[in-house]
Amino acid sequence: MKVLWTSATKLGGAAFSGTLDDMSLFRDEKDVVHIAPLQVQGIASVTMPNICEVNGTASTDVTYRCVRCLTECTRSLDIVIHEVLSRTPLTAAQEEADVFYAPEETIDLEPLIEQALVLAIEVQPLCRDDCRGLCSECGTDLNVSTCVCHVQQVDPRLQALSRFYDVSKTEE
Repeated sequence: MKVLWTSATKLGGAAFSGTLDDMSLFRDEKDVVHIAPLQVQGIASVTMPNICEVNGTASTDVTYRCVRCLTECTRSLDIVIHEVLSRTPLTAAQEEADVFYAPEETIDLEPLIEQALVLAIEVQPLCRDDCRGLCSECGTDLNVSTCVCHVQQVDPRLQALSRFYDVSKTEE
């Protein structure tokens, strides 16, 4: 998806829309199972000499693997894209303000859109907020059923403490 600087200088800017389907960024991501094609639309417009603002939206459905119970869950993802590009070398203030340097006549929007997608992806996806996860001993999904493994087990290092409380009750 590309836009020309000259078309972005026109009144109203240059509209863009399309679909991004190459989600190779997430190929090695274990918590992201699948990403549907990304639907993108927006406008690139030159607001000052050699400064272009890209504003748009992107939407897709993302299938995650829950980090607690490993079940798959799908969520809609709506992303707001707002980036500023400079055609001239960046000043220190522009670098701090996250302005991108784009000296070519053609502005490639795909890296900007992919960056916005990466920032919007959940880091620790859960199937639901109260997910109980898997039993650490038998692997039972605790959201579906309970297991007998979770009988109160006392850490052997703290066993003497449990006897302390029993002794104090008998002394009273």
